[in-house]
Amino acid sequence: MSSKKKKVLDNKFKINEQFTLIKNILNSLTQILEIFNPILEAFYLMEEAKIYSKDGTLDKLSHFLFELTRDCKKLIDPSFNSELYTILNNLDMSN
Repeated sequence: MSSKKKKVLDNKFKINEQFTLIKNILNSLTQILEIFNPILEAFYLMEEAKIYSKDGTLDKLSHFLFELTRDCKKLIDPSFNSELYTILNNLDMSN
């Protein structure tokens, strides 16, 4: 096998490994956020939550967590990143 071809294969392996790592991280983060939801709901019921509710902090947090969870789920979905994956796999990485 030529060194050029070996380099391309090595780079494709690294891309595959990075995609797998990112998916695992996002999947874990999604699970953490889903577990965190009941804790946040319990916090809303506490007296101290009224302070943060008045200044909009809780609304901002809820919105941020919702967006983060939605985006993580989207990025984990293989159909979402398959086009990018195909492009990266077809790149000539010998340069």
